[in-house]
Amino acid sequence: MLVGTALTLLTQTTVDKVSLSYIDGRFVVREGVTRIYNAAERPEAGNVSIAYRRDNAFAVWDDRGLVTRRGEFVAATKFEAVPTSPRLLGKEAIETNIRLLRSGVRRRPASGISGSVRIGENVVFFPRWDDANGKPWLEAAVRVKLTDPKPKPVVIGVLPGLSGAHKFIDRYAKPMGDWAGIVVKTGDIWGIYKVKPTTDEGELDDIGHDLQWVRASGYVCDREPTGLYALRRIDWPTGGTELLYESREPLELVDDQEPLVAIAEGARNRRLVNLETGALREVPPRTMVLRADQRFIAWQGAAEPVSATLYDPARWLPVAVWSKSGSSERASEAINSTPTGRASSLKSNRG
Repeated sequence: MLVGTALTLLTQTTVDKVSLSYIDGRFVVREGVTRIYNAAERPEAGNVSIAYRRDNAFAVWDDRGLVTRRGEFVAATKFEAVPTSPRLLGKEAIETNIRLLRSGVRRRPASGISGSVRIGENVVFFPRWDDANGKPWLEAAVRVKLTDPKPKPVVIGVLPGLSGAHKFIDRYAKPMGDWAGIVVKTGDIWGIYKVKPTTDEGELDDIGHDLQWVRASGYVCDREPTGLYALRRIDWPTGGTELLYESREPLELVDDQEPLVAIAEGARNRRLVNLETGALREVPPRTMVLRADQRFIAWQGAAEPVSATLYDPARWLPVAVWSKSGSSERASEAINSTPTGRASSLKSNRG
């Protein structure tokens, strides 16, 4: 991954200039205070449950599956019947699932939820089935009406594709007025699958082709028929998308925080793009990048850094540098370097 992990503020110091150093797998930035950032991404501690409540009615997803309760009524399920349900799947899909279930490649119980959304008195869950290797192969839409005397889950349908979610409890679903939406990829098409819990309707709104990746926050990257990679942000209330940046090279985001910084992966270098100001910075290939609050650290050497630079992303001016062979220095003394330039448009880079 491209990003590291920021730790909390540690100690107050009397340093009056910016310095950058690397100690025991962590970058240390000193500027009046000392802040520490992990060079290696640390596994995220996933949630073990998510719960929705209305008065004395509950709907909870945890290691028991989806548990609903109201007063003395309790129901729990992992939707074991879904993979072979004639109401939800065609004959060919069911035959394939039975064969793979018997071989142990696939499993009947749902493995997690790709997202969940409360829409009025209903909660929509999107359970997901992973195979023996942890690869998702099926997702469905389920509603629970919390005002029912016995709030049992109702399977609305299976998704026409996969969302890209992978955690035990993920957050890829978003509210869209009276609907719950989630990005899915089906074949070469990607779009938003919407569910209306009051009528049990489900429909797919096609948006684009050749989806490269999607994030739970609603940022997506696809490839246009022209061959350009397009970075987009989904406007969930309307279901539309905003084009943020285009590039001939594959694109990634450092993270989902502001200011957004994209990385364009070229054959001879990487290009850092501030999507707020349009400022560009070329760095060597295989350069790693992590956020340091409102700045960014770019380093060479991956797991064993040999040099690093702390940048101000507004114009990608170097603030401080570190090298394994020497101590931290002020950027103005250590680097004779200027930003690469500015994108002609935040929404296009065709050069």
